Amino acid sequence: MKIVGQQPNPVPSAPAAKETKKPAHGASSGRSADDGRVEISSLARTLQKLRAEVGDVEAVDHERVAQLRAALADGSYDPSPSAIADSLLRELAANRLV
Repeated sequence: MKIVGQQPNPVPSAPAAKETKKPAHGASSGRSADDGRVEISSLARTLQKLRAEVGDVEAVDHERVAQLRAALADGSYDPSPSAIADSLLRELAANRLV
């Protein structure tokens, strides 16, 4: 069956995976990936230390959520647009540093 008008795929195909030869059983070629060792980067160590000091920053403050829901329901929630913008920019800047 021939499809007329079919354009070639503009996305290049992925290169073929290279095969790596493993040493024969009992042969040693230095440290293998199966030696069970894991190295943690200095950034990961710093993040772990900060998490331990700060605590769970992703925990939900249920009392604050209830307050905000009540303010939304009664129409008293009036956030400052500049405060929202500042908060968003701080969040973006913090994400770029990590």
